[in-house]
Amino acid sequence: MKSVKVFTKTVAGIALFAGTLAVTAMPSVAENPAHVRQLLETNACVSCDLSNADLSGLNLAGANLQRANLNGAKLLRTDLTAANLSHVSAIEARMHAAKLTQANLQQADLTLVGLVLADLRSANLQDANLLGANLESAQLENANLNNTRQTMAGLLRLQQASSPDQSLPMDVMGMNLRDANLQNASLNRASLEGADFAGANLTNADLRFAKLDGANIANARLENARLQGTVLANRKDNTASLPQARI
Repeated sequence: MKSVKVFTKTVAGIALFAGTLAVTAMPSVAENPAHVRQLLETNACVSCDLSNADLSGLNLAGANLQRANLNGAKLLRTDLTAANLSHVSAIEARMHAAKLTQANLQQADLTLVGLVLADLRSANLQDANLLGANLESAQLENANLNNTRQTMAGLLRLQQASSPDQSLPMDVMGMNLRDANLQNASLNRASLEGADFAGANLTNADLRFAKLDGANIANARLENARLQGTVLANRKDNTASLPQARI
């Protein structure tokens, strides 16, 4: 068990999230070389083990990676346009500046994933697990985040597989969406308690019945956002434009 400190700085134009996450260290297991070869040769690798693989900068547009293990993988600036990433496990994967336009991430486990500056326009993240995910300055216009949630299930499974005798601390922070573009995005019934929406653009977003208890929406744009039934208890919103939202 270790506490991982992540400091705010700029690396190759990518602003990293500041914070401390107490999590089980990722097991140092390399990817399956045969599975990597299969992906590179066929652009498909369903249920493959690509954990900790370095796939940065590759053109994987349209790839079929359904149910793949991408835990700890590096996909920096990787082109995953319209890729099938449904049901993948991508715990602690680094996908900063990745291109995921129209990608299918339905029911993906994106716990602690790094998606700073990622392009997720029109992506499908329905039912995805976004616990501790970092999507600062990401493009999520017209994305589907319906029923997204923040659960410990994936981390607990990983911990049991790697260090079954150690306990997992329950202090992982909510997801980071600071300055993200969520214009016209759908977050219907999403469970994003404690999420950081500071400075985010939520114009015309559908937040009906979303659970945003304790969320930070300071300086967020909520013009014409749909907030019917939205839970915003204990929110931080000193300058959010709630009067222009549809409540």
